[in-house]
Amino acid sequence: MKILITGGTGFIGSHLTGALARRAGYQIRVLGRAKKFKHPFGLPPDWERTVEVCAGDINDFDLISELIADADVVFHKVASVGVAASGQSIRHYVQTNIGGAACLAEALVKCKHRVKKVILDSSIAVYGEGNYKCARCGEVRPELRYKAPPHIDGKVNWDPPCPRCNGAIAPIPTPEVAERKGESIYAITKNSQEDLLVANCKRAGVPLVVMRYSSVYGAGQSEANYCAELMRTLAGGKSPMLNEDGLQTRDYISVSDVVRSNLLALDFDLHDVCHFNVVSGQHSSLLDFVTQVSEAVHDVLATPLVTPTVTGRFNPADVRHCHSDGGKIAKVLSFRAETDLQEGISAMARQLKEDLRLQDNKAAEIAGS
Repeated sequence: MKILITGGTGFIGSHLTGALARRAGYQIRVLGRAKKFKHPFGLPPDWERTVEVCAGDINDFDLISELIADADVVFHKVASVGVAASGQSIRHYVQTNIGGAACLAEALVKCKHRVKKVILDSSIAVYGEGNYKCARCGEVRPELRYKAPPHIDGKVNWDPPCPRCNGAIAPIPTPEVAERKGESIYAITKNSQEDLLVANCKRAGVPLVVMRYSSVYGAGQSEANYCAELMRTLAGGKSPMLNEDGLQTRDYISVSDVVRSNLLALDFDLHDVCHFNVVSGQHSSLLDFVTQVSEAVHDVLATPLVTPTVTGRFNPADVRHCHSDGGKIAKVLSFRAETDLQEGISAMARQLKEDLRLQDNKAAEIAGS
């Protein structure tokens, strides 16, 4: 089987390439901006035997047409990621995420190829705020918050109120059929990627799997990503700044579990379009998560234990809670996350320790030359 991984030299792509290179029966072609893996973690020593790395731009229509010509499966992973960064680089996110998906979609419709399946990396960011339960009104869906809640007797309730009765609500699992209400630039580009490929894969008669990931972490993550940036902040002895009260919740999933979900999607017998939430089910408040990371960095790097700082600042349109439902992928693909959060964080801290050691060695070599 011939597999094309666009963005395959990146974080998730490099881990997936390594996993596929260990399997028999695959020829793997990876598209990256350069002929070098940014994160070569997990690649087997003999990976070059079955993997070809091509340098190029996802918006190069002729190149994409050539690459899909003899591909059986396409993993589309090219993307600029991160909700916060997207608001500062709108054109870049649109050109990379939407432009790249449009280029692939047009090639699938216009060009001769033998693609039998496309697997798209998406995000639970497309939902915005997820589903909630109100004791009085039942299941409700609040809008994103653009104004900070009022101070009442010196206190702030950061959780969104019920959109019907203004009472208290609690987050509940959000399924794949829920309306996509994400309004960050990142969410908008992911929505567009989904729509472009759904429409044009149907036109081309190519089955499509859309994988909506929660917050992915693991070795080899870009320093621009929140988890990697957080670890380096803590390793440097600085206190991370947390918005609101730090009790906003997220789902964190290991890259190893994400790769396993991709392999299950690859083996899945599909004839149309299917969407999956790829989540761990391990919901954690931001404060608890940062505290766990701080303890892991302290234990592994023997640095001072750093306490996060809760600022009470409000970030307009930031999601308070989104508990995505992992029931569908568990039922259809028999997928359940296997990596414990604390175990995964500790492994990432050990990788950071090795990275810092290599950086120190390189700096010493330069200084001595």
